[in-house]
Amino acid sequence: MVMSTILEIPIPKLQNTVVFDPPLTDEEFERMSMANELVKLERTKEGKIVVNPPTGFDSGNGEINTS
Repeated sequence: MVMSTILEIPIPKLQNTVVFDPPLTDEEFERMSMANELVKLERTKEGKIVVNPPTGFDSGNGEINTS
């Protein structure tokens, strides 16, 4: 009798950050957020932009539109 077991290893949720130098103004950040509706952009108090893919997004490959 052969038995098989599947071991699921949880993958930690990764966050991708982008740092602009000089930091984006509020208006620039708002325009960038509106131009990238498929991802959730957040800005930390240090000015880092945190890019969160949409729910169910599997690939780490993506582009950010800065125009």
